[in-house]
Amino acid sequence: VGERHQVSQNAYPDPRNWSKRKAPQHQYDMIWDPAKALQAHQGGQNISDLIEHLPTNKKEIFMESLHKANYNISKAWTIFLDNIGTLNNSAKMHGEPLSIQDSALFNDAIFDHQKYFGKVTSAMNADPNASAKHSVSSIMIHYYKYFKKTNRYKEFKKFHQDSWCKVCRDGGELICCDQCDSSYHLECLDPPLESIPMGKWYCPDCEFIPQV
Repeated sequence: VGERHQVSQNAYPDPRNWSKRKAPQHQYDMIWDPAKALQAHQGGQNISDLIEHLPTNKKEIFMESLHKANYNISKAWTIFLDNIGTLNNSAKMHGEPLSIQDSALFNDAIFDHQKYFGKVTSAMNADPNASAKHSVSSIMIHYYKYFKKTNRYKEFKKFHQDSWCKVCRDGGELICCDQCDSSYHLECLDPPLESIPMGKWYCPDCEFIPQV
């Protein structure tokens, strides 16, 4: 745990003298101490309720801030806000909802670059009208958590729907998967479909994937 302890190519153990080597005393960065957290809670620091009501993408950051502040909530907030600011400035604060302005930029970029999220992210971050820098992870979360529930997504799917069948590579009347961009003739599916099903439909590649 922690960047200092990630394995690199130069740090692989030598199997010839593995049994002779002694492991370092600490091979991790401690970011949470349950005993100290319980002690602080019993002393009046309402830690559990506070963490419970934080957004999921900020829980671990606040827990680490608490640990650095020796489980003093007031001091932890200062560390926490500094960490959030640093992550936002470096586009590493994953999972933050996009502003209205950046959502509009996303809508344009997704039509231009489809689901090439790296290109979508680069286009948004390069736009002078962007209110913040975003990571690819944040853009993917926005796509699957928010964008797919909008009418704009339906327009996007219709605009980028494949014009040929994934099986026979021919055009015609096709059914489009609601998870990916693949299209099929009803008769090319295995087993074939007699008619287009009601509601959402998932192709053979996506039907066993947990749907978002």
